[in-house]
Amino acid sequence: MTAPPAPPRRRRLLVALPLAALALAALASTLYLRRPEEIQIPRAEAIAEQLRTVFEVHVSEVVGPASAWRSTAELEWTSTAVERVADTLGGPPEFRTTMAGPVRMARVPVPELRAFAPPMGQDVLGDIVLTDYNFDHGQNYAIYLIVHEIGHVLDWRSHKHLSQAVSAETGARRCDPENPSIGCVFDAGQAVEPPPGNPDKPYAAVSSEEYWAEVFASTVYPDYYQQNAANNPVGPQTEQTVKTRLQGMRAE
Repeated sequence: MTAPPAPPRRRRLLVALPLAALALAALASTLYLRRPEEIQIPRAEAIAEQLRTVFEVHVSEVVGPASAWRSTAELEWTSTAVERVADTLGGPPEFRTTMAGPVRMARVPVPELRAFAPPMGQDVLGDIVLTDYNFDHGQNYAIYLIVHEIGHVLDWRSHKHLSQAVSAETGARRCDPENPSIGCVFDAGQAVEPPPGNPDKPYAAVSSEEYWAEVFASTVYPDYYQQNAANNPVGPQTEQTVKTRLQGMRAE
């Protein structure tokens, strides 16, 4: 089985490469890495405007010397990811309500660093940072990973309530009510359904935060893991748990 690129180990990257250094690297390499002939300027500007006005998603500059977008396709895939999330939530108004504020997406020209969504307070560049790596592995990977990162933004804005609640409701996170001082234990293998992705090494097993982002992304965009029949899809009970939690957020 040829495995697709593994979802990113984002949190460790914040230690290895501070955001300030990332910003400097992006600015220093923008002119060298950018291929402006692949940007269809009217279309790129139209996508950015639609994301801003319809979804309150603000992408970094799409044209000009400060732009790190290498092609219009990268913007198309970003827009598709946002639209798929909105479709799951019920439409653009529901997307804006559920996100509870604008979403900033920064495009930086860094080839080896995977995309990530820094926790609140560390979001110097943006709520989501999109790198070259995000787009260098094809359309399905790019869309899936952006959806995954949107899931992280939702979780940070809920103060991790989403990841804790969904992992608890599916059995992946267990707390002992008789011994609250012991704390809770996360084990994706104890979930009512197998976590989505590679059955031998699911990225959802890393933590409750990654479990949430993976089941969210698999609910919104099942296409990615469906590319390989060996992968586990998100289970129907887990999918319903995700949708119920999202509906609850819109009602609040």
